Amino acid sequence: MTTPLDRVHTGSRIANGMFLTPGGNRDVFYCTTLCVARVVWR
Repeated sequence: MTTPLDRVHTGSRIANGMFLTPGGNRDVFYCTTLCVARVVWR
């Protein structure tokens, strides 16, 4: 069993997590059916 590292509120009511793409500066773009979010690690 795996343990998630963390959870981030994306503002989407549906979280399918199927579309993730790396950004260029310690970030990830997360696309769901209703929302696109940018997740940044500091």
